[in-house]
Amino acid sequence: MTGGDYVTDVATGAVIGVVTGGIGAGGSAIANTAAKEVSKGVAKGAVKLAVRAGAGAVAGATGNVINGVAKGEDITLGSVTKSALCGVVGGASSHISSNATKIVSGDVAKAAIRIGTQVTTSGATDATIQARFNIF
Repeated sequence: MTGGDYVTDVATGAVIGVVTGGIGAGGSAIANTAAKEVSKGVAKGAVKLAVRAGAGAVAGATGNVINGVAKGEDITLGSVTKSALCGVVGGASSHISSNATKIVSGDVAKAAIRIGTQVTTSGATDATIQARFNIF
C-alpha cells in the first residue's frame, strides 16, 4: 500500500462515516417518530426494528458504493446487496442493544450490553463475509 492509497482509504472512510452516520441518525429519528404513531408494545418495537434495519441497509449499500467509486472498483448488485444485508444486521443490533439496556441499571452494565451486542453481530457478519459465501 502506498501513501496515496492510505490517504485515499482514510478519506473514503471519513466520508463513509459522515454519510452513514447521517443515515443512522435520520433512521433513529424516523423510528422514534413512526413509533409514536403506533399504539404500544410489540407493534411499536417492530416499527422501530424495521426502520432501524432499513436505515442500516441503506447505510450499508451507500458505504459500498462510495468505497467502490473512490477505489475505482466495479460495483455489482451482489456486493451492494451483501453490504445492505450487513447494514440490516447492524441496524437490528442497534435495536437489540437499545432495548436490552432498558432492563439493566448502571452505566457499566449498559455499556457492556452495547459492546457485547456490537462485538457479537460484527463478528458474525465479518465471519460470514470472510467465508466468502457466494450467495449473489
